[in-house]
Amino acid sequence: MEIVPLGPRLHLVRPAFGQAYLWRDDDGVTLVDTGIPGSEAAFAAAFDELGLRREDLRRIVITHGHEDHTGSAAALRAWGDGVGVYAHRADAPIVRESTKGA
Repeated sequence: MEIVPLGPRLHLVRPAFGQAYLWRDDDGVTLVDTGIPGSEAAFAAAFDELGLRREDLRRIVITHGHEDHTGSAAALRAWGDGVGVYAHRADAPIVRESTKGA
């Protein structure tokens, strides 16, 4: 896992496959994309390295419905109560399927 700072609140996170973006806002963290299934450990390490708690995750934004973008959405959504998952309505059925059980 690699973390690349892009600004004071924005980081590029590269798990084993793919990439995602982590945005720190005043009310919590937004994660843009979630990597392939099983990437949650890499995101946990990124949160630890950046001094964040799992409970800081507030939003997950899915850019599109490919597995390397939605794969760990369910596991990451389970990090806290009320973590919102946002996607385009055309991708919503795919994202809903990937977050079942979370």
